[in-house]
Amino acid sequence: MQGELGSTLGRPRRVDVRVPVDILASKGIRLIGKTRNVSEGGMFVETALLLPVGSPVRCDLALERSSIEVFGRIAWSRPRQTFG
Repeated sequence: MQGELGSTLGRPRRVDVRVPVDILASKGIRLIGKTRNVSEGGMFVETALLLPVGSPVRCDLALERSSIEVFGRIAWSRPRQTFG
């Protein structure tokens, strides 16, 4: 069941999208990542390093014809899954 603003059962609908992201965290930590999915409520960004939950971040998303700057906090973090 789909509700308003692209939500499903009260949760924002996530969209798979791959966009390069430049992340600036506290203490001058800078990471490069790529979005895996995005919603009204947040986004999942894959990076090489983990940031602590609660860390404030500034993310610059590189779009085809422009860029977007967004501010947020790390809601959760998990190590990259490896197979083998």
